[in-house]
Amino acid sequence: MINNIAQTKKYIVSVNKMRRGALTIPAEIRQEAKWRDGHFFDIVFDKKTKRIYVQPQNLINETKFVELSKTGEKMVKDALDEVKQGKIAGPYNNITDLLKDLKK
Repeated sequence: MINNIAQTKKYIVSVNKMRRGALTIPAEIRQEAKWRDGHFFDIVFDKKTKRIYVQPQNLINETKFVELSKTGEKMVKDALDEVKQGKIAGPYNNITDLLKDLKK
């Protein structure tokens, strides 16, 4: 089995220390997998094979940076300024109240 994994996976690592139930995944693997502090993982223990599998959770889709036009930048700045000045509406109890306020 391990030979099959070696042929399909780039890394095979033996971790020789476990402290208080914590295993350290080597930095090279974390970097390759793009795992960062704060990521969440599903841990699966296969009782039959006695193997542990680690699968990162995708809680939030990471978005790429979007460059705004000068007009877009100004619109965002103006909107944030209005929020800071307290020029906001709501909260609304339902969508009907929101739509009524938008039509004012």
